[in-house]
Amino acid sequence: MNEKAKLKTLEHRNQTREEPPEIPKDVYVRNRQKMSKTKDRYKRETIHSTNPQHKTANIIPQHANTQTKIHITNIKRPRKSPKHLKRSVPVAGTRSRLRTNHTGYYPESRDTTHKHGRSPRTDDYPHARTLLQLKQIDQIKFADELYTSTLQTMENSSISTLRAEKLVGSNAYRMRTVINHCKFINFTRNNLYEKLEVVGMHYNNFTRTKRGIINGLGTVIKGITGNLDATDGERTDAILDELRLEHKALQGQIKAQASVNNDLIREYNNIIEVIKQTGIEVADNLNQFNNQLNIFQELYHLLDTLNQINILYEMILTTVTKFENSIAFCQTNVIHPSIISSTELYTSLRQIANQYTNHFPVELARVNMLTIIKLVTVSCRFSEENEIVYMIDIPIVEEPKFSLYYLYSIPSIIPAEYSTVIPKVKYILKGQVNKGMQRPCRPITNNLHLCKAEDKDHHNLECEQEILTHETTTKCEYTRLDITENQLQWIPEANQYVAVFLRKESLQILRNDSTIHRTLQGIFLIRPDSSHKVYYKNQELLPWTKTRGHPTVLQDLEIHWEPSRTSPITLKMKTMELAKLATNYATPEGDHTFYTFKINPWILLLAFSLCGYILISRISRNRETPANQQTTDTLQRLPAEVPFRGGGVTCT
Repeated sequence: MNEKAKLKTLEHRNQTREEPPEIPKDVYVRNRQKMSKTKDRYKRETIHSTNPQHKTANIIPQHANTQTKIHITNIKRPRKSPKHLKRSVPVAGTRSRLRTNHTGYYPESRDTTHKHGRSPRTDDYPHARTLLQLKQIDQIKFADELYTSTLQTMENSSISTLRAEKLVGSNAYRMRTVINHCKFINFTRNNLYEKLEVVGMHYNNFTRTKRGIINGLGTVIKGITGNLDATDGERTDAILDELRLEHKALQGQIKAQASVNNDLIREYNNIIEVIKQTGIEVADNLNQFNNQLNIFQELYHLLDTLNQINILYEMILTTVTKFENSIAFCQTNVIHPSIISSTELYTSLRQIANQYTNHFPVELARVNMLTIIKLVTVSCRFSEENEIVYMIDIPIVEEPKFSLYYLYSIPSIIPAEYSTVIPKVKYILKGQVNKGMQRPCRPITNNLHLCKAEDKDHHNLECEQEILTHETTTKCEYTRLDITENQLQWIPEANQYVAVFLRKESLQILRNDSTIHRTLQGIFLIRPDSSHKVYYKNQELLPWTKTRGHPTVLQDLEIHWEPSRTSPITLKMKTMELAKLATNYATPEGDHTFYTFKINPWILLLAFSLCGYILISRISRNRETPANQQTTDTLQRLPAEVPFRGGGVTCT
């Protein structure tokens, strides 16, 4: 706050503050500075006992086990009143204290009763006065520092890089709630600072895996041996031709299978690529989910922190509002719970009642606190230590009883004219000594009134005393009245109407669903009540009535809560269409044909027999012819080697 604002505020405080009432110097505490040091702001004292003869009082701090004895000097004893003591009693708040001072003050009010009740003393008597000191609240600085650090933390977090419209679902709602909380807090802070200015308190702030392949080699050795005949040779050739054809077909199928394998490998590689891309998308979605979760956690903790800060500001604002309300009520001299609570007031008055037994207007009990509060008046001022000082007054009364009378002039008919007696005072206290009052007394209950001492009238009241004592007007002076028309006037003190009818007037009375018409002429007192209604010139004459109030309670309040649900996460996967893959697979034969050669023993016997026959024939022929000729002829006619196939045996 700049210097001009400070100067303006100080001028405003000086203009609006009330001058404190003078406190007499005949009662004080010796060595006050030393005593004030013992009154720690966190240790309030309570009177333990007093000794009027030795003029001492024992003070017991709330947070200590020792007693402090203070000396009281120059005690003035008023007439017919006990000694007075300046004491300290605790009040609400760790930084406020209440000091009750019984001095020789003259009261601002006196107590009277109607019919039955207590009256104030006829002489001077003391009253109780209380001082309440409220100091500046230090939690405001703590709340501001906490709020500033929270905003700084929010700026440094990931939340500041996001906008509310970029968030989705519950996070967007929470971000908007964070903004609203900040607005609430700023609004509350502004109201708090304004109220601090009003009450005069200033605040300057603001692993890698390897894979090995071992190839296996299988060898199948197949051999077929044996001698075959011509038919077997043809059959063998046919079999070989068939094998040759099947071999060509098998080569074609192997080529087709290789193509299929290439397609499978290619599709497998495509599938692996799709899985890789899908894994990347899954990782991205998981990262987005993690970011959303982090934002949710940050917003949750931020909302909780802002809510606590808002509650702290509301508590401080409530306290400052109590200060403001206390000043407003103090300016009207009305006690209010913002100044001191009923419980604390009762505790303080109980200590005063121990010194003034049977001198309270009403019995000091908790059931009578509403009546006692009506008797209490308050005044306040600002101190130089930035404190608000409240002075609370309570009247002390004596035992004699008075009856309060209200005198009202009613015309009377004297032949040919109207006249009446006009009293010098309207209110009279009737007792052993009658006293007149210039102004009305303050009603406390139905039969209890409180009158001020300075309102006592000192005129000669012979006429009024004659009326009250003997109910005659021999010592009174009549005054002629000039009445030319009918009149009807309301008397609130008597809850009646006075009617002066020069001429006849008709009144309509409704009672129990029946109507009565009355014609009146003269002077009458009319008192309507709830059992009947009186109408004069079509207007109802209404008396004072009592009605019962009904508190208004909030009804049909619907509070609905739903659990928050997170937004579903969608993962887009690429489809792997294996159905479109070519199915030209090699189909092996269902039945396998095996060709085997079985050796028949009869064939072997026939072959050996034929070979033996040929051998024997050749030997016999060689014997019949010469050797050279036989040899030449044999070479010319017979082949050198005759192959024979059959049964797997070859003969030469």
